[in-house]
Amino acid sequence: MEAQRVEIGHGWLWITHGYRLITRNPIMSLALALLGALGMYLAMIIPVVGLPAALMLMPILLAGYMRVCHALEFTQKVEPTYLFEGFEKRTSQLLSLGGLTLAGMIIISIIITIVGGSALAEMMENYRASEDPGMLMQAMMSAGSAVTLSLLLGLSLL
Repeated sequence: MEAQRVEIGHGWLWITHGYRLITRNPIMSLALALLGALGMYLAMIIPVVGLPAALMLMPILLAGYMRVCHALEFTQKVEPTYLFEGFEKRTSQLLSLGGLTLAGMIIISIIITIVGGSALAEMMENYRASEDPGMLMQAMMSAGSAVTLSLLLGLSLL
């Protein structure tokens, strides 16, 4: 595969084309999107293994969405089983991609922790104690430059 150069407006065309695909069968498109999101949410609430498993399975689920889009593109009937087609074709490659994603997230987390240091650890500990999202936002806004730098670095690397 070779990267292609396109004009800057091509991104907007891509978005509008995606919207047109969804409008071809909006009920099935949205139902499958909600089903996939619900599955990922349920996987992530499993203690310890849920989040890593969800990250590993994300490329497989996205392959299913690609199959749905392919069917919409060629005006084929969209079947709910298309969402799971990533489990039937190239599963090992998609799982490897999920593993790379998980490894990247772990590395980024380590970098954020090192750069943020004790100030980041203290802020996160205070958040865990109160579980108030408003307090977390306030703490991030008033945090020192190390915390701000670590969060910006983390977002950039993601």
